[in-house]
Amino acid sequence: MSCLPNIKQILREKNVGGFLITNAVNIRYITNFTGSESILLVTTDCDYLFTDFRYVEQAQQDIPWIKIVEKKSFLDEDDLWETQAS
Repeated sequence: MSCLPNIKQILREKNVGGFLITNAVNIRYITNFTGSESILLVTTDCDYLFTDFRYVEQAQQDIPWIKIVEKKSFLDEDDLWETQAS
């Protein structure tokens, strides 16, 4: 949790709305959350961890200062190509 205040301060200084972290190693370093299949969004006002149903309860217990959002589906590379082709 000690990294979050520093990240938020940099966001304010640079006038950036948010910082999206998708790498599980970086998410663990910043939050100490050990679940996989997660995305962390850090903003100046609030932080959000998007994760699948397997990790919602763990996240709520491990990092209660972050809002937990259950992801209902995953975007894989095939979905991305289909979206761009449409």
